[in-house]
Amino acid sequence: ESHFLNPKHVKACHPGLSDQDAVRLVDQCLHETRSKSVDMLRKKEFGGGNVIRHTHLNQALENLVDQHLFRFTHGKTALRLLQTKLQNQLGEKSQIEKSSPYLSDPLLSKIAMRIWRDKK
Repeated sequence: ESHFLNPKHVKACHPGLSDQDAVRLVDQCLHETRSKSVDMLRKKEFGGGNVIRHTHLNQALENLVDQHLFRFTHGKTALRLLQTKLQNQLGEKSQIEKSSPYLSDPLLSKIAMRIWRDKK
């Protein structure tokens, strides 16, 4: 889901949106889902039942998320929030889950080329 949190992709899906609005909306979603992202990272690292016992690492996890917010953002939560914000701003259903050139990932494209080329 985090691949959809690209301002250029958001703009491509919603041409009526300004570049600045696309950047602002994505940035808001990243920041508004920060606490959920920290919680999800904590659960991933320590398990759901062990969160409280590892309180000495809470600040380190928060710093890690703050320093690499996009990398550690909980994509599913941020995407849902972005869809809601787009719908509220544009007054229509979000079209964010469609294809655009901005969804392409060079590393994934390279892997796909190796896989498909080897199958010929």
